[in-house]
Amino acid sequence: MDGDGFGVGWYGSRVTPGVYRSIQPAWNDRNLRDLAAQIASPLFLAHVRAATETAVQQSNCHPFRYGKWLLVHNGVIDNFQQIKRELVLAIAPELYPAIEGTTDSEIMFYLALTFGLTNEIVNPLLSRRGNYPLSIVHYQFLNESLVQAVV
Repeated sequence: MDGDGFGVGWYGSRVTPGVYRSIQPAWNDRNLRDLAAQIASPLFLAHVRAATETAVQQSNCHPFRYGKWLLVHNGVIDNFQQIKRELVLAIAPELYPAIEGTTDSEIMFYLALTFGLTNEIVNPLLSRRGNYPLSIVHYQFLNESLVQAVV
């Protein structure tokens, strides 16, 4: 089982989604059980992390949030350490300060935001080799039950 952290994101009564992340294994987190008993939402995104090349730290746990957006990703960008600088430099300067962690997933998220997530998500992400099970959700799409998934 993957025990390098986990996270849950949800949309409740506010426009900005809620997020709970921890570096503990999900099965040992009492706070998660308490939250799950109290939170009502039409949509949850959950992720259990198996750290690959980056540190086990809370800022590297998914989901990642920016404004009304949430992202979870399961996979890896091949040769990420070799291309990381190029990818990071392509992120819009106004978005860069919001990056908290060091994962390829979070960099992909901010690249998608930079290149127009609402208009075109597939090409910027798939131009890189790797594994891409990915879910991205925006508040305005909840009533339409739209979840964009790139597999």
